Amino acid sequence: MTKAEVKIDTLKKYIFSAALENVRSNPQMKTFRNNEVTINYHYSDKNGTFIVEYIIKPECIRMLRINFFFC
Repeated sequence: MTKAEVKIDTLKKYIFSAALENVRSNPQMKTFRNNEVTINYHYSDKNGTFIVEYIIKPECIRMLRINFFFC
């Protein structure tokens, strides 16, 4: 897909929430959680054009129920 074809709202609704849930619950992410690492996801299209960045901060990981739009 190219940047023009990407629907940012859909990306935020499905991908970002899944990424946050993965960081919170995946046992392989435990070291990141324990060390309060900030995780940056950079999304680019098939041509390498930047689309959007999503940052998961330690405070978002610690909160059990938070809207991912605020992280």
